[in-house]
Amino acid sequence: MKNFIVFVALCTVIPLQASTVLYNNATIAVSDVLADPNDLWVRPTDLTRVNGFSLKPEGACLDDICVPLKQDEDSSLYVNRDDKGWFNVSELARKLNQPYVFDYGANVWSFGAIPVIRQSFTRQHIAPDFNLLDRQGNPVSLSEYKDMKVLLLTWASW
Repeated sequence: MKNFIVFVALCTVIPLQASTVLYNNATIAVSDVLADPNDLWVRPTDLTRVNGFSLKPEGACLDDICVPLKQDEDSSLYVNRDDKGWFNVSELARKLNQPYVFDYGANVWSFGAIPVIRQSFTRQHIAPDFNLLDRQGNPVSLSEYKDMKVLLLTWASW
């Protein structure tokens, strides 16, 4: 806890080049970030653009997933600096066991899939929607076969 208090006291807002976030096949430019060599702190208004989560009174939520969060006091997920709130996207990733990497020199963050979301497909016995080309080169989406039984076969040469 002592290290955390020192860390929070050292966070200040300084001008940075826009950070870039890669997530879910999207590239998101975030121009307003809190300076930190280890974590990605964004404004709550950017949180939804970055990873789909939104801040609610009960915490940071995405569909049925909600990580408890108090927004009236500093924590590892949320701080107030200069009358602005900041959300720690990388700490949320750690709490959700979501893999990520960061290129400090380029200010680029890349986030992998959130395991609990991927696991929900298994529990529900529903495959995620995807698109492929058929033999004639026409796009086919799995969602076109909703409410039908579908057998998926895969093959690889290796």
